[in-house]
Amino acid sequence: MKKLLTIILIFSSINVAAGQVWAQYDFQVESAEAQAKIIAASNELMSSEFAKENLKGSVHLDAYISNGSSSATHSFAVLQPSMAAHQDWMMALQTSPEGQKFYSVLNSNSTAISERINSFIGSYGTASNNDYVWLIHQLTIDPADTQRLIKAFEQVDKDIEGQFPGQFGLSAVAFGQDDVTHLLTVGYESVAEMESWEDQVATNEGTQKFLKTMSKFAEWKGNDLLYNAIVFDFARNKEDFYSIIRGKNEEIFIWNFTDNQSKFLLADDHMPITYGMEGYQCNYKEGVTLNDLVEFTNEDLNPYADKSWSAPYSGFYLTPFLRSGDEVTFDVGWVGFTRNHKDMGIIQDSWFSDEAAETFAKWESLADCFSQGYYMAIEARTPKVQFSEGQNSFWAIRSCSLNEGKSVNDLLESDKAWNVYMDKLGHTGGVWRWVPIAGTPNSFEGDFLLNITFNSWEEYGSIQDDRFWEKTPRPESVISCDNPRVYSAFNARNRPFNTN
Repeated sequence: MKKLLTIILIFSSINVAAGQVWAQYDFQVESAEAQAKIIAASNELMSSEFAKENLKGSVHLDAYISNGSSSATHSFAVLQPSMAAHQDWMMALQTSPEGQKFYSVLNSNSTAISERINSFIGSYGTASNNDYVWLIHQLTIDPADTQRLIKAFEQVDKDIEGQFPGQFGLSAVAFGQDDVTHLLTVGYESVAEMESWEDQVATNEGTQKFLKTMSKFAEWKGNDLLYNAIVFDFARNKEDFYSIIRGKNEEIFIWNFTDNQSKFLLADDHMPITYGMEGYQCNYKEGVTLNDLVEFTNEDLNPYADKSWSAPYSGFYLTPFLRSGDEVTFDVGWVGFTRNHKDMGIIQDSWFSDEAAETFAKWESLADCFSQGYYMAIEARTPKVQFSEGQNSFWAIRSCSLNEGKSVNDLLESDKAWNVYMDKLGHTGGVWRWVPIAGTPNSFEGDFLLNITFNSWEEYGSIQDDRFWEKTPRPESVISCDNPRVYSAFNARNRPFNTN
């Protein structure tokens, strides 16, 4: 039985434009003595101040049980939020005294075999820190079949829900292995649990349907079996990483998972309330005003939607009020919310159907919308006064990022203290984080947009007075934000729905 060491660095994410990657560095170790030296060097490196300052994730030391014809006996697998972040870590490792000492031990006790960089697409099943046995299945597809592959994974996740005991993930091979395009990684709590499930595969309806679908466009290339031997999770554990990667319920967010769009979905013991969200930035056609858009919504859009949309949808017109002219360059915005992004897809399919052509054409005669993006709206504070169709509220929107050294759990814990603080101020509105998914600018440098709503200008002003004069002690903030832009938000369509 071969032995394997794998170091996996599970890294929290800040960059918007890049997705999570994990790099594998396979090597061969000839003796138990050499293996022990590498383990000791790994322990020393990961307990150093250098690692704590430069590595924002966690490290697993694993051992291969079987890896086919490969001569590799060990591997380092490094998970990072982006290729740029991975390069930064590797450069720091190679140039630091701690890293050089580690490499000296590694190079003198092993032989390099291969390396591969993978991009994580999605996670399914139930993420658990107790999963330490891993099957890695290699496969190859034509790039044109990528969406078929993703849909197959989404479908089997539904089909075996409640039956499959572990977790599984889909990754794309970016560099380093020409004959493999994707990896299926499957985690179990034990070899016994793995064997119990594998015994069912041949007769399980969901897995057989999955394998039949995959046989039409995918070729399986081989598999490896390994286990986590030692875990260094001083910044992020397995549940953190895989929960962040996966979507809530059916939706896997447009599949090119950037770090920002998923990092804020984790909680210690629950998932926060989330909504599917779309946002438009538009300019009025000549002679058009907000009143014309409201009339269109009342007389055209809402009657059509009530008849044709099978999912509830609520929408608001945003009119810029407190803003800088060089930062806010549109006349009116539209933000719409659904229960999740599957429902948002139902709305989009209907909106572009032949049935909607007349309504859509009238909308285009009123406004020129030059920007459209998808977001995941995550509720941090439930409003005490619910939105009402035909009424205005006021939204303060700003760009925010987690402070260095702060985690998602710090943010969610901070929400509790800030909700108590806002209660003391008499705040009746809500607070949401809008995490970019698709269509948003790559130049956006924050982690998310923060939206705080108010039900009157008096309420907004009163809270600003209290904040300026520091009348009410404020909790510690774990985020940094720019100055807010404040909009008048007209609730043009209100069709409530159960939250996720």
